[in-house]
Amino acid sequence: MIGLAGWQLWQRRKLIEADARYVAGQVNELKELAEGAVWALHAYARESETRAKQAAEDAAELTRLIRRGPRAAH
Repeated sequence: MIGLAGWQLWQRRKLIEADARYVAGQVNELKELAEGAVWALHAYARESETRAKQAAEDAAELTRLIRRGPRAAH
C-alpha cells in the first residue's frame, strides 16, 4: 500500500513538472511574439513618420504651386 501511494505521488510530481515545462514554453513563446510585435510597431512608427514628413513636403509644394498660379505649371 505504501509503495502504491509513493508511486502515485511520484506520478503526480512528474505531471506537475510536465505542466510547469509546458507553461514555461508557452510563456517563452508569448515573450518572443511580444518582442516581435514591439519591433513591428517601431518599424511602423518609423514608416509613419517618414510618410508624414513626405506628406508635409508634398502639401508645401502644392501650396507653392497654387500660389504661383497657372504660369507655374509650364
